[in-house]
Amino acid sequence: EETILLVDDDDLYRRSCRRMLDRTGYRVLEAANGAEAIRIFERERENVDVVILDSRMPSLSGTDVCRAIAAIDPRVPILVVSGYSEVHELDAIANEGASGFLPKPFDAKHFLEAMSRLERRTAK
Repeated sequence: EETILLVDDDDLYRRSCRRMLDRTGYRVLEAANGAEAIRIFERERENVDVVILDSRMPSLSGTDVCRAIAAIDPRVPILVVSGYSEVHELDAIANEGASGFLPKPFDAKHFLEAMSRLERRTAK
């Protein structure tokens, strides 16, 4: 059972995404903002297999969160999700260690396809 840290400031979207992840067999940790995501990752880094990170959040941006998580453990895959497709923003996040991108909204099929393309860390 893989553990996913799900980071999104939209409560409704986060709950919906969590239900989908629960149904597909993942253990889910939730964060409503970037600072909370970093705190959870610091505490749970040995258990987190993948981070799903919204690119746009208030306070700390997806780029900031990606940078902080990659500094803690650069091996953890970070799948960035966004309803926006601004190339400069996505490039910035990719440069900070993001492993993949998935446009919002996504369904279970597209999510599982994106997960299958991520390279997992081999040792925790």
